[in-house]
Order: sequence, then structure tokens, then C-alpha cells
Amino acid sequence: MRIPLRRIIAALAALLRAEFGWSVAKEELLEEGMEILTTLDVRLQRLAEEILLRHLDDFDAERLKSLKK
Repeated sequence: MRIPLRRIIAALAALLRAEFGWSVAKEELLEEGMEILTTLDVRLQRLAEEILLRHLDDFDAERLKSLKK
């Protein structure tokens, strides 16, 4: 499903207003953009994803076995 950019911008403007009290016009976001800074450690994020995927496969296999019983 593809969400139109204008809907994403409107939702972001509403979120900024609701959460932080910032009055940001949708046009400002569309014309000027926004820089988002995060403390996310990309290396750790990738590692967490790999571990999660590996264990989800094991979990799915065990769950499938239990359903077949």
C-alpha cells in the first residue's frame, strides 16, 4: 500500500503539534524539509534484526510442529 506524500506530511505536522506543541505548516515541511536526528546505532539495529529473524524461524518451526500434533 502506497500512502500519498501529502497525507504523510499532514500526519507528521499533526503529530508535531500534538506531541511537542510545535506549529508547523504542511507547506513548510514540503518546501523546506526536515532533518531527523537519532541516537540509533545502526550496527546494533542490524544485529538485533538478524537475531530476531533467526529466532523467528526457529519459533515458527516449533509452532508449526505443535500445530501438526
